[in-house]
Amino acid sequence: MTDAATEFTIKSKWTDEDQHDVFIPGRRKPVNSIDKVSGEPHLRVRAGADLKYIIGFIGDGEAYNSDRQQIGYSWVDPDVTNWPDEPGIFEQNGLGTLYRQVSTKEVGPLTRTLRKTPGLRALMRDCAPLSIHYSSPESPGFTMTIPRGVLLRCHVTIHDDRISRTQMLSTYLRERRKGVALDVMILPFGLLLYPLSWFGD
Repeated sequence: MTDAATEFTIKSKWTDEDQHDVFIPGRRKPVNSIDKVSGEPHLRVRAGADLKYIIGFIGDGEAYNSDRQQIGYSWVDPDVTNWPDEPGIFEQNGLGTLYRQVSTKEVGPLTRTLRKTPGLRALMRDCAPLSIHYSSPESPGFTMTIPRGVLLRCHVTIHDDRISRTQMLSTYLRERRKGVALDVMILPFGLLLYPLSWFGD
């Protein structure tokens, strides 16, 4: 993936939280791979032919270029039980601060009712597609669209060419860690409610 790509899909492995591949439309093979090497404190971002070139590194919300100079930082409220509704920021050198906004596509009357019920908003995250948008008055930012269910796939649209794709990937991993932690807590209940969320459409 180059910084010219504006539409791509991130696919994550359930069995390895440090392994992720990035695809662009029309390409069957990944254009980027994110993985971890033993002894390396950061995940590496690989690109190019056979994914053999390291183009950056990702930490816990931080992103670095291939020379290990920091590109930016992202933060999401650490209270996992509030996901996906907590505040968050995306900061990038030369771009300023973008702010996190969340929207969901409601599926049916039961989904809408349960999402208004205290204590069930996080649970119903598994029953409605989710869009996470980072933007500011100075930048339209980017949008991450997560299909219904566990965070194994994410569609990304870049609205501002100045957005660092490496920093955006770091933000995705921050979002995914919170979402997967929540899924481990609520997945059995989410599976029970999943069929009911369509009721009444």
